[in-house]
Amino acid sequence: MGTPPLPPGSELTSVGLSMKETETDTSAASILLKSLGLCYKCAPLTVIFILIVTVIMSIVPSLHVLLTRYIIDALVSFGAKSVKTENGRQIFCILISWGALLFVSHMAGLVNNLLQGDITDRVVDHINRLIIHKTTEIKDLYNYEDPLYYDDLSVLQSQSGVRPVNLLANVTLNLKNIITVCSLVLVLLTIDYRIPIILIATLLPHVYVTNKFNTGSWLAILKTTMDARRMNYYSSVMLSKSHIKEIQLFDVGGHFLKKYRESFAIVYDEKKAIRHKQALLSVPTLVVSILGNLFIMYIVILNVISGNYSYGTIAAFIAAFLQINYYLVDLIQFGSYLNTILLYFKKLFAFLDWKSTIEIGHDIEIAENDSVYDIEFRSVSFQYPHSSKLVLNDVSFAIKPKEKLAIVGENGMGKSTIVKLLLRYYDPVAGEILYKAKNIKEYDVDSWRKIISAVFQDYSVYNISLQENIAISDLRNDDGIDETRCYDICKSMGLHSFISNGKVQNLQLGKEFGGIELSGGQLQRVAIARAFYRNSATIMVMDEPTASLDPLIETQIYKDFAKLSQDKTTIMVTHRLGSVTQADKMIVLKDGKIIESGNHETLIRQDGEYAEMFNTQARHYRKNTIAAGGTSGLTKVNSKGFLIRR
Repeated sequence: MGTPPLPPGSELTSVGLSMKETETDTSAASILLKSLGLCYKCAPLTVIFILIVTVIMSIVPSLHVLLTRYIIDALVSFGAKSVKTENGRQIFCILISWGALLFVSHMAGLVNNLLQGDITDRVVDHINRLIIHKTTEIKDLYNYEDPLYYDDLSVLQSQSGVRPVNLLANVTLNLKNIITVCSLVLVLLTIDYRIPIILIATLLPHVYVTNKFNTGSWLAILKTTMDARRMNYYSSVMLSKSHIKEIQLFDVGGHFLKKYRESFAIVYDEKKAIRHKQALLSVPTLVVSILGNLFIMYIVILNVISGNYSYGTIAAFIAAFLQINYYLVDLIQFGSYLNTILLYFKKLFAFLDWKSTIEIGHDIEIAENDSVYDIEFRSVSFQYPHSSKLVLNDVSFAIKPKEKLAIVGENGMGKSTIVKLLLRYYDPVAGEILYKAKNIKEYDVDSWRKIISAVFQDYSVYNISLQENIAISDLRNDDGIDETRCYDICKSMGLHSFISNGKVQNLQLGKEFGGIELSGGQLQRVAIARAFYRNSATIMVMDEPTASLDPLIETQIYKDFAKLSQDKTTIMVTHRLGSVTQADKMIVLKDGKIIESGNHETLIRQDGEYAEMFNTQARHYRKNTIAAGGTSGLTKVNSKGFLIRR
């Protein structure tokens, strides 16, 4: 039985690029145009103004060189003659021109900084929203089964505030350098056509080497992303409030520091090797460039000796030559760096092209009908990606409308997998799941999930207000929080300490934001209250959210859950059997198969797996009660020595 295919983009090559990235047209030019299009979409007018300002800034250096040439030649022509009125006016015009150029240059820089800051904020915000929105578009959990998915997401998240800034600054700087170099080349061409040709030709090898190794540095980042994530994880463990008690008690800070250093060594060695190789290969290309510069100086010196160049021409050459070298080095450095920035955007666009693996279905209205069963699993089998083991093997069962089903069994037997399939986080590899006699794959996935509410074992409580934590399950209609409904549910769930004056207190949760911390039992009741706040839900799921609680508290919470879900189809998943004896029906899972089914009394009479599990747990709890000085009075011993209910 085959494993479902991974989502496009989640399979990566050894250097961290997804298969989608290597298969599609991802040339640097196409990625650059697409990236600039993304920036333009954020702020069209700002982009246009930046281009205008960049062009103005780009031609200023050449104008300065030409003006310098003109000034020197003009001063030489004055010679030892007295300064006449006409010469005074000429000098005044020169000074005004020089000052105007300086003013325009500085003002263009100020305006450019303002515009760059504005568009950078907009683009960073837009990219972050694209990434967040894409994660909401992906409707399944297949990506989260692959650690390389986290590598991709980690790179996108960690550099979303850096690479867009780099792109805008780099593109405008490169554009400015290109225009400036071209204008300076024109100035040098008026002096000697050989000069710019030799200068550029001898720089090309250095351009190639720099570009190649900047790309290699980025690929090294991708290659070591998992180790970088490990570094961040080990660091966060040491700095996290949730871990600090055990860190101090067991004195394991040194252990995590050692693991941090091991991961750092891998990342550091990879980057160090590339830096050293780049330095070694850059030496010969720099020698070639310097020899070219020396040859140019030789040509100029010969022309000066021959009297072919005026003083202004010599000054213009020196200024243009020095500036063109400066801007060419900048162009090489930042031009090659652009390629590494585009690799980030290449990964971003590949991420935005990912699709869900599950069938999304059609927007079919989920209506009531006369079907005997609400939910039906027919010969369902499932295995997780990258695993050959069947977690569920030919599982079949059905739930009637408003019936309460308990799925029980030891840990790791496939109980939670049934919930994941029902919620369509995955699709079965065989068989089908029906709702009112229709395959749930046919329903639009969002419409399908809207009629289900669930509390998971790894439930979330967010550092937002208490009311928002509860109402977050049903905020799509933008009607705000129904305070009356919120109050009624909190009252039913025993959250009395947060109720006053007929409403739920709007408390901030999370001490890091100046809020309060809730106890474990309170957190779980908040999670259950959230599930019941979803008014559209006709199916309720309880997937072991109370596994860490005392059994007596767990039993009470399950009773509250059952009471609140009287008019709903209910699924309760647990390995503690005493909490769900009130269920209408139970199925017992073992090794991915249903081995028993029936209500509590029926399964106890069968004296099989369920009866053994129940009595073992009951005997354990009874011994603990007696050891604590109490008596149970709720059980008796059957002929086999098991404890059963009276």
